[in-house]
Amino acid sequence: MFDYSKCNQNQILDLYAFNLLRQNCNRMFYPCWIRSKEKDVLNCSFLNDNIRVLCPNLNIINKANETNSPNLISYVLSVNHGLSKIILGGDAENESWNHIVENYKDEIANATILKASHHGRDSGYHQEAVKTINPFVTVVSVGKKPETDASNKYRQYSNYVFSTVWQGSMVFDCYEDGTVIMLN
Repeated sequence: MFDYSKCNQNQILDLYAFNLLRQNCNRMFYPCWIRSKEKDVLNCSFLNDNIRVLCPNLNIINKANETNSPNLISYVLSVNHGLSKIILGGDAENESWNHIVENYKDEIANATILKASHHGRDSGYHQEAVKTINPFVTVVSVGKKPETDASNKYRQYSNYVFSTVWQGSMVFDCYEDGTVIMLN
């Protein structure tokens, strides 16, 4: 079970806001929790929204509490719209990516957009995951280029790598046929 006493005030407020939203939504938007005995997977998604939480799972949450490693509980999301697939990497590091590659390899394969984890740093780069994701576009969201920048590693598997350092805010239109248009 997750130890909420280790959450900071903002995290507790976020959880409170989420629970209020969930309580006030129509039934079709209630989260659906799925457990798999075979893979120890805990998955949360809202019905019909095509957003899936790939990570963390219960074992990773417990390890985050034991080791005081908050990046372990960073969400990694898969967002699907028709043939467009977006992977939002949060602050995921090796342990999370190992779990995702082991449990969701087919689901993450050949994504349209990857939002690089951990602001595009080496600590968030996982070669097997990025190779599997094989994104058309990788977005690195960062204020200034870090010394441990992994943008060149992402270029090995992405057609395009865009950074907010150079592009500023980015907006993409994703269409059901898989077409992606960068609006800015």
